[in-house]
Amino acid sequence: MKNLISNPKVSIIIPVYNTPENLLRDCLESAKNQTLEDIEIICVDDGSTNGSEKILDEYANSDPRFKIVHQENGGLSVARNTGIELAKGEFIKFLDSDDMIYKTAAEKSYDVAKKYDADIVRYSCEDVEKGKTKKWLANYDKLEFINDPSYNIFKIYIYNKIITAWGGLYKNKFLKDNNLKFCKSIKSWFEDSCFNALCVVAACKFVFMPDKLYIYRNNDQSIMGEITQSEDMKNVFSKQQDSLNQGIKYMLDYWKKSEYLNELNMKMDSLKSNLIFNDDLISCFSDNQDFVKLLMNSLFLRYVGM
Repeated sequence: MKNLISNPKVSIIIPVYNTPENLLRDCLESAKNQTLEDIEIICVDDGSTNGSEKILDEYANSDPRFKIVHQENGGLSVARNTGIELAKGEFIKFLDSDDMIYKTAAEKSYDVAKKYDADIVRYSCEDVEKGKTKKWLANYDKLEFINDPSYNIFKIYIYNKIITAWGGLYKNKFLKDNNLKFCKSIKSWFEDSCFNALCVVAACKFVFMPDKLYIYRNNDQSIMGEITQSEDMKNVFSKQQDSLNQGIKYMLDYWKKSEYLNELNMKMDSLKSNLIFNDDLISCFSDNQDFVKLLMNSLFLRYVGM
């Protein structure tokens, strides 16, 4: 049995809601078997009713590094925020309960974060469907360290595809000093994008790693899978737009309370001059280019109009 870690180097936060047993166990095993042993694994059971909650308790009984929280269903953002509040690790890593991480994920990203004193570390991610690699997500081709306050924050966010929460490692002190949390009113779309947009503006030091450390698994029973399987695309699009609008409001409310609003206003001319909607940029995001253009245009117009 592993020992309880009083001062963990990394807190792995796993929100759980009715995850299929085989996927959940794979996920928990990947966290448990990290080569970096100085970790804590915070599993937030967001009101599961399918037995996931019992599996979490089972792992906690056999490994004291697991910390289990059972709470009423509040959505993915609320669950992740609970994890952030409880995290004692020097750095925080998010892991979705139907995905997996390579056994060296915590160690490699932590070592790089410490070497460069980074606020945010991003690494490459593998997209797996039915056991086979479908494509690589955010596939960085080289190690890159950015420590330049004049560097265009929008270029960092968009070109480096800092979209998902699970694709990175975040300094705990950085998140808490800046009161960075997920927008709890967003239940299923863009909660990651909203969170990372806030993080990118607040952060000073970024590292991008070519190492492939995360395995994203397509799961029809996930929140996203259930939505797209059970509804026509018009309804899905409507929900996406609603979440996007809520996220934008959350970001603007946050920035208006901080010192970052003036910085963002000064960046507008730079953003316009960088031809944000060129075809090379759009192709980085999705096969559905028209859909992405519409979403990005919505974000752009609202930023300019603030």
